Amino acid sequence: MKWTIWIFALMLTLNINAQSNITIQTALGAISAIYPNFPKSDKSTFSVAVQLNKQWRGNKSWHSYYRYPTLGLGIYYLESGSGALGQSVALCPQLGFKQSINGKLSLFENGGLGLAMFNKPYNEINNPQNIAVGSKLTAFATAQIGFIYQYNSKLNILAFGGLMHYSNAHVQLPNVGLNVFNGGIGVKYFFKNNSSLLPDTTKHFDKKWHFNLKVALGINEQGSSIIAVNGPKYPIYIASVFLARKFSYINKVQVGVEVMRNMGFYDFMVAQKLYAPKQKQKSYTAHVFAGHEFLMGHVSLLTLAGIYVYNPFYKAQHDLYYKDDFKGALKNYVTLKLGLQFYLFNTHNKTSNQCYVGSYVKTNFGQADYWENAIGFQF
Repeated sequence: MKWTIWIFALMLTLNINAQSNITIQTALGAISAIYPNFPKSDKSTFSVAVQLNKQWRGNKSWHSYYRYPTLGLGIYYLESGSGALGQSVALCPQLGFKQSINGKLSLFENGGLGLAMFNKPYNEINNPQNIAVGSKLTAFATAQIGFIYQYNSKLNILAFGGLMHYSNAHVQLPNVGLNVFNGGIGVKYFFKNNSSLLPDTTKHFDKKWHFNLKVALGINEQGSSIIAVNGPKYPIYIASVFLARKFSYINKVQVGVEVMRNMGFYDFMVAQKLYAPKQKQKSYTAHVFAGHEFLMGHVSLLTLAGIYVYNPFYKAQHDLYYKDDFKGALKNYVTLKLGLQFYLFNTHNKTSNQCYVGSYVKTNFGQADYWENAIGFQF
């Protein structure tokens, strides 16, 4: 895995002079078998993480509103303990938060979203047991909580528990996903003494509702998590209109309607000669939604929840094949979305006439549906 060395070298070159600390962690864990015939693990998982972290100190207007967290970039290596799952390396931007308990001991939380590369994804001939990971490249998410002990001004010792999640957002099947629960220890080394934090200042913000228009393209492979493997990738055309408003300097809410046309639905109906002559009509869905953004300058973290008001194809398939599946029934109605948005202008300086792009994972009641990339405009 020579490319991981080059990535770390690049991280070090770009950040060594500005970074507050480097953190090295090691952990043991277990994989959650969340599906029948899930690949067996012969032993505990083993992981190593190296993170470069920079302290937010208040030189940006929004730093103090998040209580001065750290922004980091980490490399995560995972030995799954399973011959079918193999090993992976992930690259993950992340945020870290800390709360002091006393002079030496603190509580901390870390979370991040990134990408991972597996060396043993599903292969119909060579690795058919790996129903968890269907592609070499997957999305990666991590969350940790633990304690930090300040050994001296340069060195901290930490202990933590956490979760690592891997999924390719239904872009390539199978895609049951991989969840690793672990616990471990680590050290944090500060390159130089921390400078003082700039004081909190109250900032005014735009409290008006603003109209938004967004269009997007989704991609997925039609089928359930393990059925219809090696099928074609289908485009999903998406449009949404919504109103958005800040309710604090760093928090923004949105409510609206989203319409989607799934070409995989349409192709399936045509091939199976189903629902004629309403095949085009039944390839559409619509849902109302409410969302929230954490604003960080030009970047925001978006979470969204919606309720389907029109979902004829999925509902008909559920009633036909999975009528007694309560969780499947909820997928007819509940949709969730998580992703990042990047704004052309600083969100704290400009609200109206904003252009932005976004990348999200969309799910139906937690099951990955598709990967979406969007462009939007706020009037």
